[in-house]
Amino acid sequence: MNGYCMVQITVHNADEYAKYAKLAGPAVEKFGGEFLARAGKCLTKEGPVQLRNVIIKFPDFDSAVLVADFGLFVLGLAGFVATLRLSVLTRFVRLAPPRNIKTPTPAADTTTVPPT
Repeated sequence: MNGYCMVQITVHNADEYAKYAKLAGPAVEKFGGEFLARAGKCLTKEGPVQLRNVIIKFPDFDSAVLVADFGLFVLGLAGFVATLRLSVLTRFVRLAPPRNIKTPTPAADTTTVPPT
């Protein structure tokens, strides 16, 4: 069964975070990870705004956990570069809105983040 990492990132030091990102990408690929969502448009409906959101698919749950642990370890070595909210899931289901309800048009406060 696939494993998925969902990550919400608040960057505190963009230059140092870029160094971390260079290490994270190859680690994801080494363990068979595939980025499903990365940067792009984001609309926060509830809670604090997270401008960087990432969803990564792995071939299995254990690989997802291993890469998540690696990411937290490397980030810890880098100091106060970013704050992560990270979850590892075993199932990712895309839910469709009910048929009789129209999907609302995005609000004017939608935040767009340039791709990294």
